[in-house]
Amino acid sequence: RAVNTYKEKLITSLRGKVGDNVAEWVGDKALPKITNADAFMRSFAFHTKMGFFNPKQLFLQASSAVQIVSISPKYGSKAAMLTSPIIAGLKAGSDDLLKGVGVKLAGTMGIKPDDYVELVKMYRRSGFDLVGGDVAWVDDLSPPNFIKGKVGQVLDLGTTPFRVGERIARTMAFSTAYLEKKAAGKALTRADEAWILKRAKD
Repeated sequence: RAVNTYKEKLITSLRGKVGDNVAEWVGDKALPKITNADAFMRSFAFHTKMGFFNPKQLFLQASSAVQIVSISPKYGSKAAMLTSPIIAGLKAGSDDLLKGVGVKLAGTMGIKPDDYVELVKMYRRSGFDLVGGDVAWVDDLSPPNFIKGKVGQVLDLGTTPFRVGERIARTMAFSTAYLEKKAAGKALTRADEAWILKRAKD
C-alpha cells in the first residue's frame, strides 16, 4: 500500500510538471516494470533533485570544504592545496609515475614526496574516493532497468556536478585526517588508516 501511494504521488506530481501524456506513460509502462520500488524511488529522487546537470550540487557538495577548515584550520587549509594533486595522483598508472608527480609537486604542496605517495595510495586503498552507488541513502544510482542505453548515459552524466563536488570534499577530508595523524611523527599502521578513514567520514 505504501509503495502504491508513492507511485500515485509520483504520477500526480508528473501531471503538474510535464503533462498528462508523460504521467500516463510512466503509470502504464514504466512503474509496472519496477521490481525494486524503494531503490527506484530513491534513484528517481536523486536524479531529479541532485542530477540533471544541476550546477548547484557542485558547490553544495564542495561547501564541506568550509566545514573541514573550520574543524581543523591548520591541516584543512593545507589539505585544500593538496586536493588537485591528489586527484591527479589517483590517475597515475604506475608507482613510478606517482613518485614522479610527488617529486615535481612537493615544493608547491608543502608535503614530502614520500608522504604524498603514501597519502595517495592510502586514499586509493580506502575506496573513499569512489563516488557513485556507494551513497548510502540512494542505494542504486544507476537508471532503472527499463531506462538504459543513451538515456541512462545522459542520466549518469547528469550527476557529474554532484560527483565532482563530492570528490573534492572527500579528498580534502581524507587529506586533513591524514595530516592530523601524520603530525605525530610516527609510521602509520593499518589501525591508523582505519582512524583516518573514520575521521574523514566524520
